Amino acid sequence: MGAVEGKWIVKTIDNVLVRVTTDDGITGTSYIWLPTARQTLETPETATIMIAERAVRSLAEQFVIGEDLFTTERIYTRINADAGHLGLGMVTKAHSAIDMAMWDAMGKVAGLPLYKMLGGHKEEVPVYSNELLMSTHLPPDELGEVARGLAAKGFRGLKLPFGVFKDVPVSHDVARIKAVREAIGPDVKIMLDTAARLPVDELIRRMRMIDDLDIAWVEDPVPVDQIDNLRKIKSALKTPVATGEGVWGTRHFRRLFEANAVDIALFEPMRVGGITGCQKVAALASEFDVMITPHVYPDLGVQLIAGFSSGLMAEYLPWWSRLFKNPIEARNGFVSARQTPGIGWEFRDEFFAKRAT
Repeated sequence: MGAVEGKWIVKTIDNVLVRVTTDDGITGTSYIWLPTARQTLETPETATIMIAERAVRSLAEQFVIGEDLFTTERIYTRINADAGHLGLGMVTKAHSAIDMAMWDAMGKVAGLPLYKMLGGHKEEVPVYSNELLMSTHLPPDELGEVARGLAAKGFRGLKLPFGVFKDVPVSHDVARIKAVREAIGPDVKIMLDTAARLPVDELIRRMRMIDDLDIAWVEDPVPVDQIDNLRKIKSALKTPVATGEGVWGTRHFRRLFEANAVDIALFEPMRVGGITGCQKVAALASEFDVMITPHVYPDLGVQLIAGFSSGLMAEYLPWWSRLFKNPIEARNGFVSARQTPGIGWEFRDEFFAKRAT
């Protein structure tokens, strides 16, 4: 077989870094992000991420500045009450950024790490790697070797795309998954991200080719609002169904859980209203005995999963490591929840020096 295309390309990740400061000088920090195909690191004023920056400033002025630090629920309620006018999207991202920074500051005031403020369910969190995302253009045998190397680092699971690229033959896509399973053995989990790009029946057909490989979950098999199709897929496969990354706010998670349409709920902290929204998703998931896992946000994700009883695993992707003085490191497939007050991340000062929000 000749060269097979199908490479997942992300050129640049734009970020908005947010810092809140109390009257007593306590600071909390956070960030939200947006992928872009732009190849330059300088962010032009016309970049989409600038909408989020302006939204952060606007929400802060309207709803946050002058409030008590420990009123995240009141701020959450007020902003969501205005959602009919404000909408979701960038406004929700902006709210989430502010909320996360407030929780970081709250932990510092309380002298507690975030995971203990959320309930302190566990001290260590298993992590899986999404680093195969950038290696899916490789032939199956080479992809298997990359997977073997990641498993040797101790990751408890590996995630990679499946059925995403139109120019990749089905047989080749299946061969990749089989090569990864053979390379890493039975004890490391495999997660598949389909990015909702296949028709339902075709997705089921392809998944049945690998349904006996003990796949941990198939992610986003169809758009998250297609509840009937999610139930159809869930009943047709042994592989658990995971979805929710694209949900804005928290209410749709109840619909998914009540319909028994999902086995594992993925949530994006910057889409659900920050840590306050994450609490709501976790509590709801516990009521329906659904496990949850965050999308990216590795450092925050460890704190969230450690805090919640419904927390399953955290995702590791090194794209944001350079933002921090202290990026997380996995040891034997686990990351210990930091005991530092707040979220525990320490942003490199030069990033805030460039442009402060």
